[in-house]
Amino acid sequence: MTTRVYVLDTGNSTVTQKVLLANCSEPEKPVKIPILAYLIKTDKTTILVDTSFASPDRPDLKAAGYERPLGKTQEVIDQLKSLRVEPEDVDVVVNTHLHEDHCGNNKLFTKSRFLVQKEELRHAFVPDDNERDSTGPFYKRVDFDYPLNYEPITGDFEVTAGVRLIFTPGHTAGHQSVVVGLRQSNFVIASDAVFTEMNWRDNSLSGVVHDPKAYMNSIKRLRAIENAFIYFSHDMDFFRRTPRNFS
Repeated sequence: MTTRVYVLDTGNSTVTQKVLLANCSEPEKPVKIPILAYLIKTDKTTILVDTSFASPDRPDLKAAGYERPLGKTQEVIDQLKSLRVEPEDVDVVVNTHLHEDHCGNNKLFTKSRFLVQKEELRHAFVPDDNERDSTGPFYKRVDFDYPLNYEPITGDFEVTAGVRLIFTPGHTAGHQSVVVGLRQSNFVIASDAVFTEMNWRDNSLSGVVHDPKAYMNSIKRLRAIENAFIYFSHDMDFFRRTPRNFS
């Protein structure tokens, strides 16, 4: 069986350092981070992991610093088309979680089966107090609340042979990561379970955490994966020096 993973460059955002690292020396320093999605192609199944953010012209996203410097070519649909994949070709969409930069284009995949943790859906619709700030809930229904084929799952789950989801709560209550068995390694899409290589190296909390204890336990779970290559989703230096496709 041949399996490939493609990293999709869907734009970037500018955040403060305190978002990426809870205890940092320059909390208000601006940091540019990539916003990524991933295409997994097996012999029988086409899987999209996350759908990026919606239009950067949307006022709330523009205010939050989301942008696509390369224009339309960075839209998730165009990224897929560059790999000869149309929206209707996507069998499964995995939402690692339901924050705006991971599910903003869900509505475009009307033929797909969506795999989301049941706990994540619960919190997205009814957020806890620590999942809100002065502007409102971290979850925005405009990003995910559509009549799509959502399949709530609980815990670890096998998507297809060689592709499995592992439950990695902490960043959110229902966060999940993806493990893809390739020829020489297990490719691990950590997503927001671990923002950056520094978080991983220093075993350090990010600044956006629903449950710190669960977050650290999830890092332990990721470390226990044998022969793993961990892909960090919001680390610009890592992204720039790392290949865009794996097999």
